[in-house]
Amino acid sequence: MSDQTDMATDHPASGSILWVGKAPVNGGGDEIYDRKVLAHLSGDHAVAKFDMALQPRLNQVRGVLRGLPHPCFKTANPAVERAFAQAVARHSNVVISHEANEHLARMTQAPLTLVLHNVTHDVLTQLYGANLIGRLAAAQSLRWDRRLYARENIRLVTLSRRDQALVEALAPARPVAIASPGLPPLAPLRGHAIIPEIVLSGSYEWRPKRRDLIALAGDVAASGHAFAWRHDLPLPGHPEVAHISNAARPIEIGEYCEGLRFGLIPDRFLGGFKLKSTYFIANNCILLSRCDIRSEFDGLPHAALFVRFTPNVSDIPPILDEFARMDADDIRDRFVEFQQACARQFSWDKAAHVIAATFE
Repeated sequence: MSDQTDMATDHPASGSILWVGKAPVNGGGDEIYDRKVLAHLSGDHAVAKFDMALQPRLNQVRGVLRGLPHPCFKTANPAVERAFAQAVARHSNVVISHEANEHLARMTQAPLTLVLHNVTHDVLTQLYGANLIGRLAAAQSLRWDRRLYARENIRLVTLSRRDQALVEALAPARPVAIASPGLPPLAPLRGHAIIPEIVLSGSYEWRPKRRDLIALAGDVAASGHAFAWRHDLPLPGHPEVAHISNAARPIEIGEYCEGLRFGLIPDRFLGGFKLKSTYFIANNCILLSRCDIRSEFDGLPHAALFVRFTPNVSDIPPILDEFARMDADDIRDRFVEFQQACARQFSWDKAAHVIAATFE
């Protein structure tokens, strides 16, 4: 069942929001996004959360039989849907955050904002397009998305420029806003050194992320390159990752102040917004990424210098050498300018205002 915290009223409350989101599980990026945005929205709006939990296997099978696409069938529950329909009438604005909850949008004609953390058919194609089931799931999701995004009562919000373009192609007559995540607090940059260490951040519980980390480890082993690794959370105990995890040292948050390091995103797939990118930038790391996220930083000063697309391990050593040859003081000044521009561009308050602007 959902965990609903609602307002005790029989009529829509002016300025009130029913926020449908993922029930907290593991502190992942989707949970961080909702929590941060809601903290800013709650200053101007009364917010009631309607949390959607992963359902038991039987309910998920029933969702599949009802024709719900991935990942909507994972939260399918008729009792939850009835509770949602009752809750909608008590609020002036409805936000459905995360694509696993989109099926609820079919149940109301009230104005409703969809916050798409990912465009599902696109991510499915990237992750599982090599097998028949993956292609069928992506095709089903594409049909679903075309119908849903075209509904007149739906307001569309994505987290990235790339996803905005994908959604606009599916619903060319509909405006699509971008509410990108904000940066964490900026770590002061006290040192001028360029430290040739590569930082890995976050957890790898989700199979595609773990798969891409294993692929990175394999590429590193095959390349023969030796890197100085750091990590903020323990790396998976997978045997193919052992040569990295055995060599890596933990990094404490206070160490980011010492100088510029290099933050590496192992993900090969694109989708949504890579929160690791802004985490690294806020913590004084030059960004290296195995997927091409450069367009999200277009127009920001020095973005081409500090956001690098490194699909191959062999791309990394020349970048380390390039920065080693540069004047450290000059690089520090340019990085601070880039970092501050990112803080202005990627703001939780800005994201909240973008979402609030979709309300009628």
